[in-house]
Amino acid sequence: MTHDPCLVYSFDKDLDNQFERDMDMFSCEVHAFDAERVTEAEHVQRTEFWREHAWTIGEFPYDKPLQGSEIQRRRSLDYITAALNHRSREIKLLKSDLEGREWILLRQLITNAHLMDVRQVAVRLHVPTNINQMTGESRHEYFAKLYQVFQGLNCAGYKYVLGRPIRYYKGVLRVPEMSNQTFYPAYEVNWVKVLQKS
Repeated sequence: MTHDPCLVYSFDKDLDNQFERDMDMFSCEVHAFDAERVTEAEHVQRTEFWREHAWTIGEFPYDKPLQGSEIQRRRSLDYITAALNHRSREIKLLKSDLEGREWILLRQLITNAHLMDVRQVAVRLHVPTNINQMTGESRHEYFAKLYQVFQGLNCAGYKYVLGRPIRYYKGVLRVPEMSNQTFYPAYEVNWVKVLQKS
């Protein structure tokens, strides 16, 4: 690991912190971003290699007021890599369990692909449970935007390698335009960066 430093980003970590603990055990420098669970300070150092940040992904950096005096610190991926001095570093894995904001994270990755070297992307993608209440036109527009994100990842040099339903999410979705075929409301999807041979 000393000759090949391991840097990992984890957005909205799981409740049990198992992924972060595993990465820490392998001496990977893991940065977890979870505005709801990091409440002691804006940045917390859990171990030598494991740091947590009270940030979530946003299109641009700003603090969103919540109820009472609480705020949600939204930061762009560009801001995060610059603030943590990771612009020139290889990020082995970018993992996300964001619910609903994962599309912002993926768009940020595409937009800033020239500024960072993310080798693998593993995200939990959520399809809105109200997809059937949308008009046909709105539904088409929604899926067209998702397709553009997938296409953008391909153009940024990423290859789709895995997609599977997360079966513990309750319910199924039916899309009328697809012969009422059923879909799960969430999927695990992974991409890897295709490295150019020199």
